[in-house]
Amino acid sequence: MKRLDEMTEEEQKRFVRWGVLTVIITFILVIIPNLVLLESFFSGLNPETASLFPNIGVVLSVFYVTAFLPASVISEFGRSRILNRSFRLRNILVFWVIFGEFCLIGVASLSLFNVFFSNTSVWVQTPLLSIGLSISILVTVATLKVKRFRNYLKQAFS
Repeated sequence: MKRLDEMTEEEQKRFVRWGVLTVIITFILVIIPNLVLLESFFSGLNPETASLFPNIGVVLSVFYVTAFLPASVISEFGRSRILNRSFRLRNILVFWVIFGEFCLIGVASLSLFNVFFSNTSVWVQTPLLSIGLSISILVTVATLKVKRFRNYLKQAFS
């Protein structure tokens, strides 16, 4: 994608119009409902007796279905309108696979921590939760750095 100062005036107008519309649609259809969902989910937790590992795993799974899947479709729609090209399903599938890998590894590591550390206090669970999610981030970044996958991303998004 070109830099903003390299675009023609028509491309700049299309970029602003479809960019703003994409952000508004994403905010209305994805962010607001998920904030309400997360608030209702975490308001019922008791810090003394709650195990964070399965709860965060559920949040990751629900967030994947209710937030990331629709947001990736909306963002690809906006990107196709901004670049004035056809809607590409393969770009959406790439987003789903990348974030799905993050969620799957995160839920798996949190489930493993839940087996061994479910009866510990929240003060011990919180750093372990950070470690579990960091592991999934590191594996996802390592996947993105694989040359074969990186070449596919360049081909898909060019």
